[in-house]
Amino acid sequence: EHGGAIAQRLTDHYDMLHAEQTRNNEAYVPAAVKYYDTYGSDSAMELNSVAWTVFESSEDQAQLEKALGWAKKSVEMEPGYANMDTRAGLYNKTGNKEMAKKTAMKAIEMAKEDGQDYSETAKILDEN
Repeated sequence: EHGGAIAQRLTDHYDMLHAEQTRNNEAYVPAAVKYYDTYGSDSAMELNSVAWTVFESSEDQAQLEKALGWAKKSVEMEPGYANMDTRAGLYNKTGNKEMAKKTAMKAIEMAKEDGQDYSETAKILDEN
């Protein structure tokens, strides 16, 4: 049933947006994980944004691993400081310190090229 699939997608999307608008991160993170895990996205910016939200609000390793996947995809599509930084943070939070450092260094190089503030990213290097 094609209509059923669309209806389910709209419901999942609504659940996610509603939680986001009400700033309910406890509801938003699982809803976003479910949504992007099921439907994905072809927007590097959107994938980075949701990956960053999960990074900031979740300690759940399974959720963080999913977010890392979206951050990697985002970087593959359109590499930039923002998604490299997200990817570094997620490597760090999922315990992959080596990749966290490498990715943070790349992110910092990108930030320098664009004249962006990378002080938050530099903390990853200090920690590891």
